[in-house]
Amino acid sequence: MTEKNLIGGIRVRFAPSPTGNLHMGGVRTALFNYIFALKYMGSFILRIDDTDRARSKKEYEDAISDDLRWFEIKWDEFYRQSERTFIYEKYLNILKENRLVYECFCTEEEILKSKEIAVKSKKPYIYNGRCANLSSGEKEKLRLSLSEKGLYPSIRLNVAQVLKINPGFNSVEFNDAVHGPLS
Repeated sequence: MTEKNLIGGIRVRFAPSPTGNLHMGGVRTALFNYIFALKYMGSFILRIDDTDRARSKKEYEDAISDDLRWFEIKWDEFYRQSERTFIYEKYLNILKENRLVYECFCTEEEILKSKEIAVKSKKPYIYNGRCANLSSGEKEKLRLSLSEKGLYPSIRLNVAQVLKINPGFNSVEFNDAVHGPLS
């Protein structure tokens, strides 16, 4: 791609995990994104999602790159997720400082149980945000409990805080290219 979209700068990415060979679903996704970037004179980024240190292998990364080249998919930028941690930490710290995210200590089992209850009640599942207002002591205790199991808290968007600093907004909304407007 030589000519780039100067208005809006469309950027799409394909982010395979180098834990195995590229499969047809991955090829399909890469092709859709690549064609979209071509159509709108955007950038196509290949980002290797090598965060699973135990299973990621250089030989799979090389094979994925070779397969994409065989399909004549050319990327404008290349990144390895593991080499960009400092960038993510920088922006995560900004979000934390502004209380726009919080640690969630709910286990996968707890979340699934809440979802099952919602389904049985014929209601949509909405996370209740119970971890948003924990004290420092509660967080430390839960962090220790999770770490003993080899787990870590997840990071959640603090929707209440986002809405608080954006007066006039009732919800967080975005337009998903596949599903349309969501809130």
